[in-house]
Amino acid sequence: MVAAAHEADPEGEYVEADAARLPFDGGAADLALAFMSLMDMDDMPAALHEIARVLRPEAPLTVVHPLNSASLPRSDSEESGVVIRSYRERRRYTETIERNSLEMTFESMHYSLEDYWRALRDARFVVEDLRELYDDAHPRWHSVPLFLRFDARKPA
Repeated sequence: MVAAAHEADPEGEYVEADAARLPFDGGAADLALAFMSLMDMDDMPAALHEIARVLRPEAPLTVVHPLNSASLPRSDSEESGVVIRSYRERRRYTETIERNSLEMTFESMHYSLEDYWRALRDARFVVEDLRELYDDAHPRWHSVPLFLRFDARKPA
């Protein structure tokens, strides 16, 4: 991603770092975007503490819904209910998906909603809204939420 960003804007400054140990001064960031990334971090609570440390107020956060990462794999076209393997247990999981003859493998961590809530609270974020996001055009995600969006703000 750093190479793609540099190609798109060669004059930009790009830094690759561990989210739990950011190389920035406190209050240095105008925006923190953790879109589709918190569930991929081994130490999500530490990453949220770092985001809070370097952030000026205002930051939305979106993650794969914990119900999704707790469920057993299903076919893309399946419309039936979800089979939960384990919701409470934090664990690493791997899922391979094929779309348009392109195979993608995702390695993520399963965290419960309570894990996210406690990490946000402990990092002193204020959650102003929480939304479960569905995809009504897709049979698999019509009745089970795919994403969980936190409108979480760092207080001034």
